[in-house]
Amino acid sequence: MRQAVLFILGVLFVLCGTVYAVDLEEGVNQIQNGDFEQATFAPWTMDQTGTATGIMELDDEEVHGGESSLMVTPTAIDGENWHVKVVQVGLSAEATENHTIKFWAKAEAARVVQLCLQRNADPWDGWLWLDFNITTDWQEFVHEITMPEELDGVLFIAFHCGQTLGVWWLDDVRYYRGGADDEVVAEPVVQSVNPMDKLTSTWGGIKGNYR
Repeated sequence: MRQAVLFILGVLFVLCGTVYAVDLEEGVNQIQNGDFEQATFAPWTMDQTGTATGIMELDDEEVHGGESSLMVTPTAIDGENWHVKVVQVGLSAEATENHTIKFWAKAEAARVVQLCLQRNADPWDGWLWLDFNITTDWQEFVHEITMPEELDGVLFIAFHCGQTLGVWWLDDVRYYRGGADDEVVAEPVVQSVNPMDKLTSTWGGIKGNYR
């Protein structure tokens, strides 16, 4: 009986001590609603710290692709760029593996936006604080980084924009394990069209115009 109990305790010790490695599929985007095509900008949030403030909203006029983008407006700044930032939490990373971040952005006037990758828990350590020069034209920005440790759902991506007042736009954000050329791009959905239905509809419209 004593040996059986010790065996069970040993098994439980091994199971509890097992580390389950993060296993990310190469090229698959982890960002949710990165194209801002949903009716809300969730799960993106805007963090405001100190006396700095800002707002973000969906914009269906100034877009890179699709029907909308995220319009970001810092409205008060206090000298710290991270006091106004656009954030998405819950990302993961594999240790010693290459990861890629891609996004499109433009601004009302040329400005800097800082990209950040950081742990969303104590000790709040980070691995990336990189400034990008945003212009008045849509541009795609790409950055590759090798993560030094495994992070399972505790990583966040942020765009610090408390350096300067003024409107800027963000669209088509992607973050995935792999290099710049490893991105898995979803195939567009192509709907078949019945030529006869299209012809009937068109002719019906023509007839209606001449009644």
